[in-house]
Amino acid sequence: MNVNVENIASAIKNYLIDLAVNDNLPMDLNDLNEIEIEEVIKTQLPTDCHFLNDKAIDKASELLSYGTHEELVAMVEAIANNENQDELIDYIDCVQVWEKIEFEFTCKEFIENIGYVK
Repeated sequence: MNVNVENIASAIKNYLIDLAVNDNLPMDLNDLNEIEIEEVIKTQLPTDCHFLNDKAIDKASELLSYGTHEELVAMVEAIANNENQDELIDYIDCVQVWEKIEFEFTCKEFIENIGYVK
């Protein structure tokens, strides 16, 4: 995979400059929105960057019941690829949801919540 670090750095720099120009740059940089920065970075990465989904899979592990990492990945992919993205994840055959979140997420909501990139 060919990732151009200079393009990523430039995109982040432009994002920060834009925040500063619009008087939205927080005094404490720890208050920056990580999700927005990740989106800026994603615009500079090839579309086959599977490592972006490692964080999403970790987040999914807190919401889905699974035995192996491969089962967890298969469940997330089944949710992401489900034809009806408005369907509740509970109704997908291979997906096992923790009781605390039963009937809470549609496929689309779940994928957005964990930050999975198709």
